[in-house]
Amino acid sequence: TTSPKTRHSSSLDGGGPSTLSAPAGSRGCRANTSRPTTDQGATSPRGGTPRPGDRRGRGALSWPRQTARRSRHARLVDTRELGVANLLLICPDHDQLTRALRRWSADLGYSVVVQGGHAWRALHGGNVTRANVEAALAGRPDAVFFYGHGEADRWLNAGTAITDLGNAHILAGKLVFSVACDSASRLGPEAVTRGARAYVGYDYTFTAPLNQYEASFRRAANTPQIAALSRGRSCGDAVLDAKILYRAAASEIVYGPRRTDYDAMFAAGWLRSNEVALTVVGDAAARL
Repeated sequence: TTSPKTRHSSSLDGGGPSTLSAPAGSRGCRANTSRPTTDQGATSPRGGTPRPGDRRGRGALSWPRQTARRSRHARLVDTRELGVANLLLICPDHDQLTRALRRWSADLGYSVVVQGGHAWRALHGGNVTRANVEAALAGRPDAVFFYGHGEADRWLNAGTAITDLGNAHILAGKLVFSVACDSASRLGPEAVTRGARAYVGYDYTFTAPLNQYEASFRRAANTPQIAALSRGRSCGDAVLDAKILYRAAASEIVYGPRRTDYDAMFAAGWLRSNEVALTVVGDAAARL
């Protein structure tokens, strides 16, 4: 995980550069818990994100068993019937952020409702080792989804590289979606150079505050994956969809009733920072 950084990005009103200073204790590519964390991880099969104490969506934590259910969390509608694809999900599960991101990944299963579904394989927690990842990728999945910690040239599990420049060739022929810090800056280009069809990810710090604003980050971060899976969107269009959602969520905070909250402006700034960092490397027209 990278050291703390201060990011210069476009100001929220579209003007010149501004500098955002995070509260003490926040770090790039880490969960920000400057406010009490609320349990917004489970997605209710009846739609929406449960409020704290709402037990409706607890089954979401057992993904991918319930992939036949549709979640309204992302509010996406299928526009075409897709064939069956072989998909690989990689979710480390060793700290607060990776556990939260594993919950976020449940939205992928709930949102894909097509004839025949898709063939999913998942590596979770201690099963996410370099050897297991290489073996799973040798099975030639059509797309790979990584939720966890990253650096410019690697994916990590508990500080150990599971995919880096030394084995980036194992991503050849695949669509890659990475919800992690920095990896689109070096790992993504290397993977594309060595045969990956496209790499969707973040070329700078990815921020995921685990507080009352988590749902907005979760929805936007999952948009490229869901758009590609359930709507057949190209990687480039899926990234554009997410950027629009990131910006809309930031504007809703800035101009909405929560704008006076202490965390509001930080959340809006981090949404815009994620928007800027999200990119696609390789063939932007590639799709499942």
